[in-house]
Amino acid sequence: MDINFLFLIIGLALGAGIATILFKRRISKLSLLSKTDDLTGIRNYRDLNEVLASSINKVLWRNTNHVFILIDLDNFKAINDNMGYDKGDETLVQFTEFISQQIRQSDLLFRYKQGDEFVLIIKSSIEGVEIMMNRINTKLKTELPQLPTFSYGYCSIIPNEINSTINRAEVALRKMKQS
Repeated sequence: MDINFLFLIIGLALGAGIATILFKRRISKLSLLSKTDDLTGIRNYRDLNEVLASSINKVLWRNTNHVFILIDLDNFKAINDNMGYDKGDETLVQFTEFISQQIRQSDLLFRYKQGDEFVLIIKSSIEGVEIMMNRINTKLKTELPQLPTFSYGYCSIIPNEINSTINRAEVALRKMKQS
């Protein structure tokens, strides 16, 4: 066998190996991007659906208390209408950064349907949610008074009843907004 031919085969094999590694890295990066909200950098609605559908999470939620919290910025439409969409985007980013600093690393924060709503999934009792959310809203008013306050609705996550969970949180949010 010719030595040049052997080097050619080795080079092709190494090149294919490197190409495979680079391809896998690119796929991993694309997968992450597909689950991340472009504006805020937090998890997006697509990722929320995957997390809610995950059988691993359903087993986890069956054995512990997890709460689904739907958060809506108060009077956000007025920000977009009166100050422009750039200011609205800036508000969403600032709000997301603030909320991210107030929650635990184990809590999951998502932007809900590309709007001014967010979903927070936390391990907590129902009683603990009210205390936590009131503390966060009070701190928001004190530290960042230029940002809008928020309303929220929440409920316990019931495995295998995800649509019901979302609907119950939406109803609770509407009730809070009306009060």
